[in-house]
Amino acid sequence: ERFGFGNPPFNSCILVLETALEQAHPRSSQSREYTAQRYLAHQLDAHRFVVTHGTRSDGVVARMSAIGGGGGVSRMNVGGAIGAFVAGAAALHAYTVVRDWAAHCEAAPATPAVPPPAADLVVVTGASRGLGQAVAVALAAAHPEATGRGATGRVMVLTARTASGLDTTAKMVEKAGGGTWEVLKVEADLSDAATLDAALDALIGRLPRDASNVLLVNNAGSLGGVTKAVSALDDLAALRVYFELNLVSVVGLTARFLQRYSGRRCTVVNISSLLAVVPFSGYGLYATGKAARDMLFAVIAKEHPESEVKTLNYAPGPLDTDMQTEIRDTHMDDEQREFYAKMKTEGTLLSSEQSATKLATLLASGDYESGAHVDYYDLP
Repeated sequence: ERFGFGNPPFNSCILVLETALEQAHPRSSQSREYTAQRYLAHQLDAHRFVVTHGTRSDGVVARMSAIGGGGGVSRMNVGGAIGAFVAGAAALHAYTVVRDWAAHCEAAPATPAVPPPAADLVVVTGASRGLGQAVAVALAAAHPEATGRGATGRVMVLTARTASGLDTTAKMVEKAGGGTWEVLKVEADLSDAATLDAALDALIGRLPRDASNVLLVNNAGSLGGVTKAVSALDDLAALRVYFELNLVSVVGLTARFLQRYSGRRCTVVNISSLLAVVPFSGYGLYATGKAARDMLFAVIAKEHPESEVKTLNYAPGPLDTDMQTEIRDTHMDDEQREFYAKMKTEGTLLSSEQSATKLATLLASGDYESGAHVDYYDLP
């Protein structure tokens, strides 16, 4: 009755899943459909449960798949008694998995995280608008008591393609930081293969060598279009341009950053996405780039297990930005367009400022495992 299906066992299956999610993480009520997609996407007990809620005329539709491990159910048809039984059994197993996983994640650590000292150098790419701009402002407002590098104070380096956007962000940073930041603006196109090496070298050359606690936020990126299936992505020139910005520049800048500040306290953040861990149609380029970046930062964490280097993959949640507008207007999948249109109408999309504030708070606390993928909805 609740979801428009005539099959009571199937309704019970969905209710069990929702109950598990709400008990595991009460904040899921902010956006239950989005949170359901994220929670059951984690690989647990050799199974990955992916639940996608979409709005259709006949109610909410759930797709469930179990990937990996032995004996998983790959697809469920819930039209009859057997399907309903299987769906119910899978839901009960999912309930146990989510409950146990949540208990593990919510358990207090043996040793509380020690907040790191305030960074005296922050670099934010893609800082001219949207999340990049919001992150720069949120980080500028953090640790107002810090003085940074002696008399010269703290330095924030902002980079993007548009000078006017950088000017706006610089003024916002100066205001938010109360005049404690020296702001440097670097206009650079990180998607141009012919000039990328020179652009990265020029950017690194602007960074002060005497910084002792440095932070790099790799935010610059693009959607890459959501109108085509992977089978239609046959324009190699376009592919090279996309991955030059969304992957090659990230590897190149991060490597140079780690080299320059070897032996110092160094934190590197990748702005990730739910699409880095859960596949949805139409996001061939975007999901591939995000997944590759996630793994890159996990590898860096493995390569620096006992050092001052720490990495973080932060998924900012569904943001109300220009990228979201493009998805709602042009996505090849009707369900995706309807899903995000519903979130926009209901006001459940997040502002860039909301997500940036959570990221700044997390970085200030130091309470995350290096190389981890942390979602906005994982945080209090």
